[in-house]
Amino acid sequence: IVFMKIAFVGKGGSGKSTLATLFSYYLAQNGEHILAIDADINQHFGTLLGITEEEMKTIRSLGHEIGSVRTYIQGENKRVVNAAHFRMTTPPATGSNAVQPNTGDPLLSNYILKKNGIHFVTTGEFEISDVGMICYHGKTMATEIVLNHMADAKNEYVVVDMTAGADAFSTGIFLKFDLIVLVVEPTAQSLSVYKQFMGYGEEYGINLKVVGNKIETEEDEKFIKNNVSDAYLGSLPFTKEMRSLEKGMGISPTLAAETKPVMDSIKRTIDSTQKNWIKFYNDLVALHKKHAESWLNDSFQTKFEDQIDPTFDPEAFFAR
Repeated sequence: IVFMKIAFVGKGGSGKSTLATLFSYYLAQNGEHILAIDADINQHFGTLLGITEEEMKTIRSLGHEIGSVRTYIQGENKRVVNAAHFRMTTPPATGSNAVQPNTGDPLLSNYILKKNGIHFVTTGEFEISDVGMICYHGKTMATEIVLNHMADAKNEYVVVDMTAGADAFSTGIFLKFDLIVLVVEPTAQSLSVYKQFMGYGEEYGINLKVVGNKIETEEDEKFIKNNVSDAYLGSLPFTKEMRSLEKGMGISPTLAAETKPVMDSIKRTIDSTQKNWIKFYNDLVALHKKHAESWLNDSFQTKFEDQIDPTFDPEAFFAR
């Protein structure tokens, strides 16, 4: 199995961080190597994974050190004129440094905290000084740049807790994953996010699946299943054990057992997904051209299409 990238998304409060945590623990218990990335403006993933407040203070975050991230990944890539021109859509080119999701990576090793068998990285929280100055995409840019340049590593899983709703489509981060799991509650409002994802992602062929959460009755499950059809992977019950996890009390053996069938289903789905590095790279290039034409060229008075390397070999770079 090559390395796989999976994102958990959903309406705010749907339980996407909880599901990302459960899946990360599930993989760790099965001896898999996991890089867990918190890319949500509400930074709860680390806490749910059992990282203490004091430990969180020791972690260097990608979003707060975007200059260092850009400099390392740019490497000897001469097509990027300067750091300000290294955007979240900038594709890899000759001379770019690849990133691998493990503790030995020269870049990520500076940002990883290992806890309970899981390697954790954070995009970083929104700070007081950011209020009224920048949007959170200024932080997630660093994470997106890393994902753009993340190369193959055997038996590695990258689990990302994303921002809420359809915010992923306001940047290109939705293109970075082998599987996107949308967490849906049995409500019309939650299902509307599914419809948004289906509509926005259709032309890109994203691999979108659905897990129901906070299920209390058979009618709840049927409501979700009937509305998402083949995208349905299973549902999780609304239990006191689940509530305990959300309170930061950890995963009980009971919770691990009752959620295992859904975790099995998610893992089977992502493990059976076929890698296509050519499509991945072509999607990056297409989005970069779109950004260049719509605003980058005018804003920076330069031609951002020149960052695209016509001699670049995606499979040689990514499939290591």
